[in-house]
Amino acid sequence: MILTLLSSFTILFPLFFSKETVLRNTPTCVSKSKYQQECFLCGSTTAFTALSKGDLPEAFRLNKLSPFIYGFFLINICFFVVFFLHVWRKSLSVQKNKPDQ
Repeated sequence: MILTLLSSFTILFPLFFSKETVLRNTPTCVSKSKYQQECFLCGSTTAFTALSKGDLPEAFRLNKLSPFIYGFFLINICFFVVFFLHVWRKSLSVQKNKPDQ
């Protein structure tokens, strides 16, 4: 559930805020700031903002891995929603079939 909340935030934040706001509110990569070397996730934040705007080629240019991570997050959110709806419907049917006391 924690992964779903984090991935939901990661997907939704760039949808509702400008690229500048997103970049201003995300931490700087430790590898980049401490060792002046990019890590395999460098560029993901700006790539996620590009993906949120529907710009897949720009996202691939910024970080080749980010579209796959973004897709994984979307799939995770979809599975969570389906699971949540299943549990919710099941609890409603249990309450409906419960005899009144």
